[in-house]
Amino acid sequence: MKKQSFYLLMIFMTAFGLFANLHAQEFKEQQLAAGDAIRIQIWQLSDRSQNLIKNLNSDYTIDGYGYITLPMVGLFKVEGKTPREIAQAVKKKYADYFEEPFVIVRPLIRVVLLGEFIRPGAYRIDPKESLWRLIEMSGGPTSKCDLKKLSVNRNGKPVNKNLLKSFEKGYSLTEIGVKSGDQIYGPERNSFSIMTVLNYANFAVSFALLYLRLKEGRY
Repeated sequence: MKKQSFYLLMIFMTAFGLFANLHAQEFKEQQLAAGDAIRIQIWQLSDRSQNLIKNLNSDYTIDGYGYITLPMVGLFKVEGKTPREIAQAVKKKYADYFEEPFVIVRPLIRVVLLGEFIRPGAYRIDPKESLWRLIEMSGGPTSKCDLKKLSVNRNGKPVNKNLLKSFEKGYSLTEIGVKSGDQIYGPERNSFSIMTVLNYANFAVSFALLYLRLKEGRY
């Protein structure tokens, strides 16, 4: 009986260790850096300080020193902290104004859309949002965009060349592997179509007829 309990204890400790490592890794990946942003959302059941909550519920850009500026608090360093750590710190800083608030902090990564999008440029978005949502923020792809060749580029090199499935299935940016600073490139669709083929064929036939006429001395 003691031997069985020992084995159960060892299994539990191993499982707990694996869970702790995965949890720590998840937190590490969500740490924020300068240039990113965070979205703070606060709820509380009472009517107290509702105006302050409205002012606080916003997106905050992290400056070059890793700080954001909070109303009535001023500079607050968030670089290197996880969203949960930031939420706990916000609770403490506004403890005199809130009654047991519920605080959610979401990271917003920077992603640049390049190529055939209606409004290409840099966007901040929750990494749990879908690629479809990111492209929607730009106004959508243009009629020339080749969705089959959407790619993720990092430091000038493609890291994911097949995004059509991700786009169609609504995979999140995290699931795709998009990181802050990445670029989504939408190339122009190849205009070589059946009409292009027919135009080239017509040109070739016309040129051949002209050549034959010149050879026969008709011109």
